[in-house]
Amino acid sequence: QLHRMHPKISFTWAGAQQCAVSRPCAEVAEAEVKKLIEESLRAFGNNEGEIHVLDLVNYSSLLIPAHGATVGVELVSPNGNSRFGSVLLNVEYRDRPFLRRNVRFEWEWKRPVWIARQAQPEGRIQPDSFASEKRNILSLSGEPILAEPLPDNLLLIRPVAKGAPLLRSNVKTPIAIERGATVSARVHSGNLLVSIQAIALESGSVGQTIRLQNSISNKPLVGKVTHANIVEVTP
Repeated sequence: QLHRMHPKISFTWAGAQQCAVSRPCAEVAEAEVKKLIEESLRAFGNNEGEIHVLDLVNYSSLLIPAHGATVGVELVSPNGNSRFGSVLLNVEYRDRPFLRRNVRFEWEWKRPVWIARQAQPEGRIQPDSFASEKRNILSLSGEPILAEPLPDNLLLIRPVAKGAPLLRSNVKTPIAIERGATVSARVHSGNLLVSIQAIALESGSVGQTIRLQNSISNKPLVGKVTHANIVEVTP
């Protein structure tokens, strides 16, 4: 428009030589993000074992206001079976939402698991045949048995190689009470211990809670299996 009005005048356009930044920014380092994710994962894992974030899969530089901004993480897909997960990075500035970014990560979770001292055949687990060692449970091919001490009522249903972890898929718990069996139901009353006969309404292994029925009154009962054909009745 100016050129049409003044065709003989030439114009030279120039940008500003200086500018003032009223809100300087700061970069959120990758190490800081890993630390935030690890803290959330420890809360997810009840602080058991050693948790480390190994890699941020899709993280790129994140710039936030240098003053007045806070960064938090929200776990999206953590679980104890995968070495990959994702979080949402939530940035607030002056108590208002400022930025959200999804970040995928790779992690490890080291916990004590039971490792075979030597090759184990099928059958009852022998004493001291497994040793407790720390392993990354996310890299295992199944769910490990983490109980301390190792339960003594387990049966191996398939062999376990030397140095291999003891997985739940390797074992079964023998049935201590069959459904329909007559059992001794023990009832505690103060300092007294009363035993009555009851009928098991379901099968159960040691440590499991099953339903019973009083053989005389037909009253329903609930109790914990403690031994073969013995149940501690729950008040």
